[in-house]
Amino acid sequence: MNDPTATNVALAVLRGASTLPPSADIAVMPAFGPAWSDDDIAAVSNYVIARFGAKPSQITAEEVGKLRAMR
Repeated sequence: MNDPTATNVALAVLRGASTLPPSADIAVMPAFGPAWSDDDIAAVSNYVIARFGAKPSQITAEEVGKLRAMR
């Protein structure tokens, strides 16, 4: 896990993650975007990268908000 920007982790937390085709309608990890704030998602993303990555990240709530707005 070498994502010093934490973008991939933040997107997975926001939107969920699945290795199945979208038509299967099954999430391996549910999306937390609807329930968690941008601050929460930034904090979790930074923790995951710091704990399991090679270098800590510093994604901000503002950056998470921009990711949330992307479709």
